[in-house]
Amino acid sequence: MARLDPEGILGRRPFAEVTSLCRIEPLSGREAHSGRAFRVQSEDGRRFKLRVCESEARARGIEAHMRALPDFFAPFVAREGALLLIEWLDGAQVVDRKQLRPFAVQLGGAYARIHQRGAPRGLLDRLRARVLGLRIRLQLVRHLAAVRRVDRQLAEALAAQARQWRRRYGVPVALELRDAHKANFVIDRGGRLRYVDEDGLMYAMRGMGLGKLLADPGSRPGSPKRTREWYQFCEGYAEVADGSYLTPEYCAYARLLELVRSVEFKLRREARLHKVEEELAELRELLGPEVKRPPHPADVQVESKRETRPRESDQPS
Repeated sequence: MARLDPEGILGRRPFAEVTSLCRIEPLSGREAHSGRAFRVQSEDGRRFKLRVCESEARARGIEAHMRALPDFFAPFVAREGALLLIEWLDGAQVVDRKQLRPFAVQLGGAYARIHQRGAPRGLLDRLRARVLGLRIRLQLVRHLAAVRRVDRQLAEALAAQARQWRRRYGVPVALELRDAHKANFVIDRGGRLRYVDEDGLMYAMRGMGLGKLLADPGSRPGSPKRTREWYQFCEGYAEVADGSYLTPEYCAYARLLELVRSVEFKLRREARLHKVEEELAELRELLGPEVKRPPHPADVQVESKRETRPRESDQPS
């Protein structure tokens, strides 16, 4: 990927009809990882996020999705070619797992709306889904080759399990949030949950983007609080669309594909290698004889009290 020149971008005076940008700086650390997002400031002191997409077509797609889900993303300002100008959420709070948990119902509904938006609507969409499904299968072969270099027996077992689940479920493609970890969510000053990694919105196997939220109902039930969070997520999803496909076994299937992809990425980039063994251990757990349903919150008398939802005034309008 070509190295971006922030000052060169600013020198072209983008979005001159909207505002006069005078300062640009890369985002880093917890705020961005791709190196394609920048904090920019206008002459009147307003701040924005400037995202540089890989192509104009990709920028148009992100723009369309953000406009369709204005209560879930930061407010969209304008697009110019492959550049997106997005409102900077002043005063927004980066969340941890505990702060994200009360938004589980809302998050489930948002995922359902995203999946609905990406549903095939014609012959061209169905053809694209088939091509993407084939691409995902080919990627799995490449990703398993990386796992094989560190644990051949595990890679062979994963390939056999993936084939079994693929025969049962296929490779359903959906519009997904591919990087839905907690650092990509913030709570704005109005108390609303926002997703701030717009570039993570892309087509993938349905459910892959849920990451560890999908891991708990599989072979790692986790704590009662995490179990309640999962069922609240499913409740929010069901308020918008049919979420019956989110069975424990299907979730384990999606998690397997995501973990294998994550391991391959870390090994190829030689980044965060300390996490690889942890992810390999989780993959071994997914190969257990049975994926069990965690207890429903109502099954646990002492722990059955539900997490408090955000106040009505805190819900997106």
